[in-house]
Amino acid sequence: MTKSFVHQSVYFYSCLTVISLSIILSIQLRLSLELESIILLMIVAILIAYLSSKLRLVMMITIGALIGLMWSAPAVNHLKYSAKLVNRSITVCGQAIQDSVDKKSSIKLTNLTINKHRLIGKALIKTDFHSVKRTNYLCAKGRVDVAKYGYIIKLNEAKIIKFDQKVSFFTKIRDFLASRLNRLASQANRFGQALLLGNKFLLTNQEQDRIRISGLSHVIVVSGFHLLIIVKLIDRLNFNSRRLKFAITLTTAFLFVLVSGLSASLIRAWLLLLFGLIAWFYGRKFNRLNLFILVLTLSLLINPLYALFDYNWLLSFSAFLIILVIEPIVKQFFWQDELNIVADLILTIVLVQLSLLPLLSFLFGQISLVAVITNLLVVPVVSLLMLDLILLIIFINLPLISWLIAQLNQLLIDYVFAVIDFMAKLPIAKINLKLDNSIIIIYAVYFGLIFYFNWQNKRDQPYKLIDIKLAKK
Repeated sequence: MTKSFVHQSVYFYSCLTVISLSIILSIQLRLSLELESIILLMIVAILIAYLSSKLRLVMMITIGALIGLMWSAPAVNHLKYSAKLVNRSITVCGQAIQDSVDKKSSIKLTNLTINKHRLIGKALIKTDFHSVKRTNYLCAKGRVDVAKYGYIIKLNEAKIIKFDQKVSFFTKIRDFLASRLNRLASQANRFGQALLLGNKFLLTNQEQDRIRISGLSHVIVVSGFHLLIIVKLIDRLNFNSRRLKFAITLTTAFLFVLVSGLSASLIRAWLLLLFGLIAWFYGRKFNRLNLFILVLTLSLLINPLYALFDYNWLLSFSAFLIILVIEPIVKQFFWQDELNIVADLILTIVLVQLSLLPLLSFLFGQISLVAVITNLLVVPVVSLLMLDLILLIIFINLPLISWLIAQLNQLLIDYVFAVIDFMAKLPIAKINLKLDNSIIIIYAVYFGLIFYFNWQNKRDQPYKLIDIKLAKK
């Protein structure tokens, strides 16, 4: 690797890092610059770098900051507009992001129109209306309340004044696949649909509470873990062409994302898969930290309002950072040799669960004390369970085969819920703990220790991309 290439890589990823930070800060602080000012400052930065090559890094950082401010400007303006609507009665129209079939659940909308103004972002609608499917179009009228954690508008006591029952083509496919799981018993059917298709709204409130207390909420949120299992199943097939394998894997994964819903975690996972497949196809490797920066920046460019600390986005990228960047540092510091599969899985689960405890306390005001043990008992079974669900969908029209598959499925789900119920009922299963700004100090110390471990390793070698391991065919 040449010196000039390394320098160019530093410039590029420094620029991407600053773009992400600029978007996050501008969204959080509601900062915006006029387009003319941004263009003028960018021209000045380029001229300074042209006059002195030593200032090129400064130029890239400046350009990154300006791109971030420019890209997030429309979202900031929409946030400022929505803030003026608090305590006013308005009409919000948009498409439902997910199904809402329970009186206690809220309707979440995107592609918003508010008082005939088009807005980006998501709206949270509190209403008694509860017969909504994903991609249904509706209009709601109600009083605006202060929104947070990923939402630009929140309506309380809203009334639905317009409702269109039409759904998208991919929602119809999801419903078709869901109908093929009806051979399963009631609880197994609900959990199977939540696991494979993201239909967690089918679970009862008691089931969802126990899953959350036991620390398994991530299992019923379709994410990169589910996408990786799909990719591994495709990898088992024999392909004569490397290009064909690349195309089929990427296309299947993209269709899975569309059917399951374009959540922040699935977008992150698909971007990771895209770059992982490109690296595999050309026989290259990514530096793990650079890959994290690249995927993070692209996700914020796709939707700057993820920077409102959308739960899904924040938890997904936090776990992504821990697995992709922090876990290898911990391994190198404490273990010189490669870990076996079981030890590696245990380390990943323990590290992710413990690292996310302060963040979960900050977001939800409670933490699960049994999450590590529950994940160790359940996560290894989930891969087999997903495979079994996929086989059931494929062979549903063959009575004997589908019956055998359904019986295995029932046994696995009974085991999962036996673990969940036992763990959730323990007196020490959870504690209520709401962290405030002290979370900054906790994570500052945490990352300080990680960087210390990395410095102690004194190794300057590129990390391997472990997330995508496809056969060489």
